[in-house]
Amino acid sequence: MSTEPTWWGNLDPTDDAWHPASSGTFAEWWYFDARFDPAPAGYALSVAWQVQGVAPRPPEPSLRATLFMPDAAPRHLAFTGDPADFAAAQDACDVRLGPSWLRGAPPRYEMHVAVEDVTADLTLTSLTPAWKHWDWHIVSDRGGKSFFAWTVAVPMGRVAGTLRLGNRELPVTGRGYRDKCWMGGPIFAHFDRWYAGRLHSTCPAPGRGDDVAIVYYVIPSRRFGVRGDFLNACAVFVGGRLAYEVRPETAGLGQFAMIPDQEARDPVTGRVYPLRQTLELPEAEHPVIGPITVETEQLAARRVLPPADMGWLRRQIARRMIRRATIKYLGTWTAELPGSKRPRRVTGEAFGEIVYLR
Repeated sequence: MSTEPTWWGNLDPTDDAWHPASSGTFAEWWYFDARFDPAPAGYALSVAWQVQGVAPRPPEPSLRATLFMPDAAPRHLAFTGDPADFAAAQDACDVRLGPSWLRGAPPRYEMHVAVEDVTADLTLTSLTPAWKHWDWHIVSDRGGKSFFAWTVAVPMGRVAGTLRLGNRELPVTGRGYRDKCWMGGPIFAHFDRWYAGRLHSTCPAPGRGDDVAIVYYVIPSRRFGVRGDFLNACAVFVGGRLAYEVRPETAGLGQFAMIPDQEARDPVTGRVYPLRQTLELPEAEHPVIGPITVETEQLAARRVLPPADMGWLRRQIARRMIRRATIKYLGTWTAELPGSKRPRRVTGEAFGEIVYLR
């Protein structure tokens, strides 16, 4: 019997394809991030190929990227295109946005990113199977007018390729991650922020039993008086295999929790972010991993301004009442893995984000 994991996990190829909307508001994006060696002092890159709009009008495409550098402040990069600049398959991951593209399927994805003076040609090869949360497709209205879907094509993978900054070309290797979100209807009426991230161990021999990958996505409910989260998703992979996931029977024990131990306020956006936080899984008879301590080391924050085509008065009101912001952070994490004789300490790299919608 083969010991190789089934790279598709519980995903279907269409989970990673385009889901064009026939009516109403919609948004969809393919996301990738990587931390390149040597970590944590090296480069890191996140990229989102995204489309949004109101159907049946054509989608409004844009590409957003954040580049962390060891010798300079993080950079926010953007490409905003016309509907003709976007194309995507409806049966597989094959998306083009202007000069940038992403295609493939587990266990291998290829991408070309060209935005401003930054170009990246990268491959991402799975080290863990794909995964989607048990409640991955959430219908928030009885009539089905709103929905939110999140899947993870590559919880942890190897990255290799080249990164070009202006005239300088750098061969890069490292660890990477890929997920996918799509939503429709007045979905943002149900929450005002989300927290997402991935933790990769720095074990030198992935798949040998000691490597750990943790992915999470938490969306707190904004309805007054309602306890719990709109979405509370977490998965832990140990030795290249799924070892734990938040499911109905485990969520009842207490949801996956993010506890800020020390916080700071970003002066650019005015928003709070964690300097140090503890991630805890619900209690279980056989714990997979102990409390996880995450330390923030680098931060990249940007304000998300109201649309340029908004009327002057509405824009002024929106600027005062809505403080949209995206905060991405790099860091390190530590935890203990239970062992037959004694717990083993694991450490690794963290890449997370907080998105404020109001």
